[in-house]
Amino acid sequence: MDIGGNVHARRILQGKTMKQLANEIGVSDGMVAHIEAGRKMPSLHTAVKLAEALGCTVDELLGGRQSQTEAGGGKSSWPLCGSLTGGGRTTE
Repeated sequence: MDIGGNVHARRILQGKTMKQLANEIGVSDGMVAHIEAGRKMPSLHTAVKLAEALGCTVDELLGGRQSQTEAGGGKSSWPLCGSLTGGGRTTE
């Protein structure tokens, strides 16, 4: 499934309207409709907001694998994820 289909499916599962999701992430309901229909790709900022509002990761929205946290495995296996939250490697 593509990002639009994933956004649509997760939004419906949560019982949210396009307007509610749009208000949550700070875009128009028309933009949500365009994303769900595959006519537009969200910016990285909007993709992060969508993931937060829909309770998943950006990777999951893009059709990637399920996060280890969601699968019950604890921390993310992506090295970059830890560095963004202060738990990764430093370059000193």
